[in-house]
Amino acid sequence: MATLTAPGVYVEEIPSGVRPIQAAGTSTAAFFGEAERGPIGEAVKIFSFTDFQVQYGEFLDGGRFLAHAVYQFFNNGGAACYVVRVAPGAQTASVTVLDRGTAAQDSLAFTASSPGAWGNTIMVTVAAAAASDSSNQFNLRVYQDNPKPDEPPLELETYADLSMNPGDPNYVESVVNSGSTYVRVSVNTANSNQLNGFSESAEIIVDGNPLLGANQRQFRININGDGYRTVDLT
Repeated sequence: MATLTAPGVYVEEIPSGVRPIQAAGTSTAAFFGEAERGPIGEAVKIFSFTDFQVQYGEFLDGGRFLAHAVYQFFNNGGAACYVVRVAPGAQTASVTVLDRGTAAQDSLAFTASSPGAWGNTIMVTVAAAAASDSSNQFNLRVYQDNPKPDEPPLELETYADLSMNPGDPNYVESVVNSGSTYVRVSVNTANSNQLNGFSESAEIIVDGNPLLGANQRQFRININGDGYRTVDLT
C-alpha cells in the first residue's frame, strides 16, 4: 500500500485476481472399435489399461485392435482416454432358471450385462443358502468358461443369502443388478408358485383344552415342493 506523506496523487498496484487462460489439454484421446464386452455406443472415460480390461475385456484377434491401441496409449504415458465400443447387430445372451415347484415355472431370468458372444461363456448356479432351507434364501455364483479346457470354470462373483421377497434387503434384483459386473437378473412376478395364500385348520382348542402347548408352537411346511419353511405361532 502506498505511503501517504503529502497531498498529491499516488499510484497503487492491486492484483486483479484474473488468472491467465490455460490451454486445454491435448493428451486425452478417444478410441472407437470392437471389444469383447461393455456398453455399446457410449463414451466411457478410463484412466488405465486395467480399467479397460474391467469394462471391455481382453485382446481380440481377427483384426480387432481396440484393446491393442488402448494398451499402447497408456504404455506410452497416456493419462486418460475415452473408449466407445462398436458392435452392430450384437445380441445379449440370456438364460431362465426354473423354480422347484412340482409344476416348475420360470423363476429368474439372467442376461449378460452387455451384448456380445462373450455372454455365452457365462454360467450361473443357484443353491439353497442352508441345508434345511428354513429361510428360503439362496446363494448365487457367477462363473466363466476357463480358457484352459481341462480346468474348472473361473468363479467371478458370489452372492449369499439372496431373497425373492422385494421387501428384503437381500432382494435378488436389488443386490445383483447393483453389484454385478457380468449379469443382470429379473424375477418372474407372474410365477403362480410364489403367489401368497393361506390354509385354515380346524379349532386348536377342544373342550377348553389347548392342543398347542408352550413347546408345540412351531411347525415346518413345504408348499408345492419349494422347500421347507418354519412357521412360528408364538
